[in-house]
Amino acid sequence: MIGGLTAAVCVPLLVFLLKRALFPLEMLKQQAAQIAGGVYSERACPRGSDEIAALAQSFNAMAGAVERNINSLELKAQQQEMLLAAVAHEIKTPMTSVIGYADTLQRTRLTEVQQQNAISRIHTECRYMERLIQKLAKLIATDHAALSLREESTAVLLDEVRKTVVSGQGLQETEISVYSDGGLLAMDRDLMTDLLLNLIDNSRKAGSSHISIVAQKNDIFVRDDGCGIPEEKLAHVAQPFYKGDPSASRKKGGLGLGLALCQKIARLHGALLAIDSSPGTGTTVHIIFTN
Repeated sequence: MIGGLTAAVCVPLLVFLLKRALFPLEMLKQQAAQIAGGVYSERACPRGSDEIAALAQSFNAMAGAVERNINSLELKAQQQEMLLAAVAHEIKTPMTSVIGYADTLQRTRLTEVQQQNAISRIHTECRYMERLIQKLAKLIATDHAALSLREESTAVLLDEVRKTVVSGQGLQETEISVYSDGGLLAMDRDLMTDLLLNLIDNSRKAGSSHISIVAQKNDIFVRDDGCGIPEEKLAHVAQPFYKGDPSASRKKGGLGLGLALCQKIARLHGALLAIDSSPGTGTTVHIIFTN
């Protein structure tokens, strides 16, 4: 009888103690299943200082390493996706210029001087695209890309931008005017050219009939008389892939990347990108050099 009573008390107690002792292992098993299912943020809660608690701490460290590696891979995938979209977006304007000159060479009788000028311009645009792709790769790969800045004439910069715009799309629909006070600013001229071409492209898509590009003192700005941007959308227009009017952007070939890259290029130049716009009055985008 004593043995039976002892067994009746001890067996349930032993089962309870075993379940309690093995509970952390069951939790680790569940956590392993969650990690296998793609949930990397779950962590075990080790208690005490025995071997099982040490195992739980090691398991948490492993789960943390897995989560960091997965996040890193996802970030790289996003960067590569953004780079491909950015390259496609940014080479559109110089590519249009190259195609325009090539069509002219094919279909129009030109003098020898005109032919040489067209070939020279095609060569210039192709070299520009080559440099731009290399710089965009560095720009997208890191948020802290180091640029080699040097003093450049704003008059030369604006003249180069004007030539690219005129040769690529002509002035049939939009009048382009440029003005520079002849000052110098520290910049990477290729990236700053790309920034201004992006702003001009946005102005064209907004239905502008006249676009002004002005450089004075520490400010370069692009002003248009297009449809403008509603106030509630101004805070979002520089976000990657944001499209204020998705259907219109799709029809005009927009990717929602232009202003995001403009803002990043400006920031790497120590400059601010300030947008002043309202519907019906057009838009002015300032690049204000603060250094």
